Amino acid sequence: MASEEENVLYRGEGIRNLVLYNIKDKQVYRLQKIVQRYTTDEILDENQSETVEERSQHIHQNLQGVVSYIHNVMQPLLSSNFVYVPRLTQIPKGFVEKVESEIEHLRPAYRKIHDEDFKTIDPATCSALVLPDLCFVGDSAMSAHPQQYYTPTISVEIKPKKGFMPAPGSLFKEDSIKGKVCKFCMHKKLKEKEGRWNNSSNYCPLDLFSGDRRRMMHALLSLYGIPQNNFKVFQDGREVFSDTVQEDLTGILHQFFGDSVNGFTNGLQKQHELHTFLDLIVDALLSTPEGAKPSQICHTQSNQATPNSCAHSNGGSEGKGHASSEVKVMNRTKLCSNFCAKSSYPNIDNSQNDGAASVMLSAPESVLGRILCTQQLDDAVDIDGVFPLYQRVKDHLKAHPEDRCKFGVYGPFTKELWLDPCIQGFDTADTDSLEYAVYKVKRFIVSKTMQDCSIMVAMQRCPSCSQSKTADVPPCLTDGHGRKFHYSVSIIDLDPKPFDKLTKYNQLEKNILQAYTEYL
Repeated sequence: MASEEENVLYRGEGIRNLVLYNIKDKQVYRLQKIVQRYTTDEILDENQSETVEERSQHIHQNLQGVVSYIHNVMQPLLSSNFVYVPRLTQIPKGFVEKVESEIEHLRPAYRKIHDEDFKTIDPATCSALVLPDLCFVGDSAMSAHPQQYYTPTISVEIKPKKGFMPAPGSLFKEDSIKGKVCKFCMHKKLKEKEGRWNNSSNYCPLDLFSGDRRRMMHALLSLYGIPQNNFKVFQDGREVFSDTVQEDLTGILHQFFGDSVNGFTNGLQKQHELHTFLDLIVDALLSTPEGAKPSQICHTQSNQATPNSCAHSNGGSEGKGHASSEVKVMNRTKLCSNFCAKSSYPNIDNSQNDGAASVMLSAPESVLGRILCTQQLDDAVDIDGVFPLYQRVKDHLKAHPEDRCKFGVYGPFTKELWLDPCIQGFDTADTDSLEYAVYKVKRFIVSKTMQDCSIMVAMQRCPSCSQSKTADVPPCLTDGHGRKFHYSVSIIDLDPKPFDKLTKYNQLEKNILQAYTEYL
């Protein structure tokens, strides 16, 4: 990590991680706020004492696991076009304490009200994950142009959430509502009940994942209207628009576009620029990387009448940061619905659609197509179908701790233990075996990673003088007025979900359904 602390600034944080960025070298550093260590199959007893050295080692090992998971599982499933593998680095002693005091006033209030363990960076932290700052398109974008033609970079972070519902025909009668209203829209009611947000969002993930430009634009406008923690905008790496930061985005966009369109008054000009900006984001989300192979979608029947995902892999390619084999993930869509009854998008008539239309069909190799495809590794059974299997695996490991390494539910995150279950089918005639339970639980855990991931879209206007088509220069988008923009699309927040978190998922599901039932 750079020793010039004055160049390191606060970017944001989640429940378990805090993100800093270096304005000089355009690197992002992710520090861990809480450490999870397992003894047999439980989190380390909080009353069990640890030395600073032991905690430091646990943090380092946990971050090594994150790197392995992203390299061996996430990058092959999502494509090296979208996933950077982080680098693990040491940080100097005293750095954490110095940063802690300097960023205290910048942290959102809601991040300071969790349990004590979640409030701060662990003082024993001596390691961090390093990534390029994905708020920028890349050094190659402007290095091809003279310095006097510099233009600002605008980037957007979107947390899309779960983009499909199980089809009504695959659900038990008592769970039929889950085939009509998506989890995100039902979860809103629980958050309202708990007072977590002052305003309810009109955003529905199924609109964003629909592949329909009008529905996608509606979803982005909903995020712009009420961002919550699902939408952030940055200018040259600095957060300028989110739920907690409300600068004049229309003025920033006017600077970004750099000129006016004849025939618009000032108010209409700002509205037009906002819609042009969001339309470019839609273009980026639907774009297919050069050289990407078409996805292969299969419809495989199973005796449980739930979607089954499988894939095959051959060959390799140079990835972002590491070489990685490309995997073609094939999913069924017939048992997944794409129309939420609580979507605020007007005139959705579910009866006139087959329920299978989605970005997986219209743009399968786009970032949204890849994410949705991988989300469906939960086979549409969700926590209801997986939790009994999780309990079976957990009980077995409690009785036979020597099998922990064999099944690897706590790691290591190797391709054999974690990627293979995602890309290979399983003999459905052997569904009572422990191996089948492990197989389904791992697929569910991977799908949960994708349901909590974020997308980064960065854009920078190409100078009008530029006609460069150098291979190192990022691809371009073109708006309705012929203006060109370099852009990049990446997926972040790809940590593995803890095996024992399935207990929390199961209880959360019950709370969501109860809150939504009360609302009805």
